[in-house]
Amino acid sequence: MVVIHYTEMRPVETALARMCDPAASVSAHYCITEEGEVIRLVPEDRRAWHAGASFWRGVRDVNSASIGIELDHPGHAPDNGGYRGFADSQIDALIPL
Repeated sequence: MVVIHYTEMRPVETALARMCDPAASVSAHYCITEEGEVIRLVPEDRRAWHAGASFWRGVRDVNSASIGIELDHPGHAPDNGGYRGFADSQIDALIPL
């Protein structure tokens, strides 16, 4: 199972720092920057903490049964001028991952 999120943090370094901070209790296996750089944060054979208390099709612990991918994106941030699409470079990097 693959779970795709977006960071909603600026700049991407802020999101990476949070996902690498043990005190934050949040992580993902990968982060893809808007430029299409794929950054591995957690090995795929290890559990990342990206899905919270979750349930999907009989799986009670989605974190243990999935790969988490974060896309660097500002989301609905007020200073963003409204929601915008994901960069083509991100999608191009996401598809083979």
